[in-house]
Amino acid sequence: MLAGELVTLRAIEREDVPDLHTWGQEYATWPEGSYHPYAPRSLAESLAKFDAREGYRSTDSSVDFAMDVDDTLVGSICLWGLDAFNRRAHLGITVGTPYRGKGYGTDACRVLVRYAFVDRGLHRVQLEVLANNAAAVRAYEKAGFVRDGVLREAAWVRGELIDEVVMSVLSTD
Repeated sequence: MLAGELVTLRAIEREDVPDLHTWGQEYATWPEGSYHPYAPRSLAESLAKFDAREGYRSTDSSVDFAMDVDDTLVGSICLWGLDAFNRRAHLGITVGTPYRGKGYGTDACRVLVRYAFVDRGLHRVQLEVLANNAAAVRAYEKAGFVRDGVLREAAWVRGELIDEVVMSVLSTD
């Protein structure tokens, strides 16, 4: 387990899947966590993917963690697209709707970035966030991420093209 000031990161267990599934299926927040059109799946499908080691599980190219606060699941966070040669990865995070705005995501980002640099030997962790998601941009900035640039009209979200902000943190920051 990895401990932050507010959150603890641990392995995702099967009993976490129902909550993670629910948060991942919310239509209102779907574009924040997916590059694909809204296509909900059933809890049975999510559990089957977990059991087959295809979802919510660490692999050679991703490391997934549950986020706990006082033994309560509040979300998940991962490094994906791990590239050991170039020493970089992407960060992905989901904070359950009831737990947003409490600093849990920012703390989890700090913990995961420390893990990426210290334990994985990475140099760069980056993410992309919808430019109109001001709360997420602020949270990432608080966690140490800086804006690298803007991908103009890069995301198709509910009938319109939205800019994406590319942000990163380096081991030398």
